[in-house]
Amino acid sequence: MTEIPTLIVARHLRALEIGVRNYGSVKSILEKKLDGQPLHEPRAPDEAGIDHPNIRGSSYYH
Repeated sequence: MTEIPTLIVARHLRALEIGVRNYGSVKSILEKKLDGQPLHEPRAPDEAGIDHPNIRGSSYYH
């Protein structure tokens, strides 16, 4: 079995992470060298999404 080079895997993971599935978007990732940046760590299902003082919780909307 042939091993897939790390750079190709990084490019594909970056595309999947941001949800792109077309040539133009992948080309943009490569042109901007985004495949070299670290990927985001996946959040745990019980972990809060965004923590910011301007974001109101469900208790705000009564």
